[in-house]
Amino acid sequence: MVARQIWSLGLPDFSPLPDDKVLHVWWMRILYLFPDNCKRGLNSLIILVAWSLWKHHNDIVFNGAVLNVQLVLKQICEEANLWCLAGASGLAHLEVAAR
Repeated sequence: MVARQIWSLGLPDFSPLPDDKVLHVWWMRILYLFPDNCKRGLNSLIILVAWSLWKHHNDIVFNGAVLNVQLVLKQICEEANLWCLAGASGLAHLEVAAR
């Protein structure tokens, strides 16, 4: 449920539906809906969000952290900025297109 909440906040029009059970099926479905010039950025964003959710999950399981949606969103934004600075041009382009 938390993962769906994160996705719905980041991609409200494209967040997984209740019957979306497999990540790559949902991923391919929404990728088809985006223009070609945004697909690299969308792929980067999906990887970044999935990685951030995985890290937060591990922090909860192995370090006793408390579930914190706002913290995950903050970490995703910070990491996205770092990825853009490191040259993730598709992600930077997606960010500009969203404004």
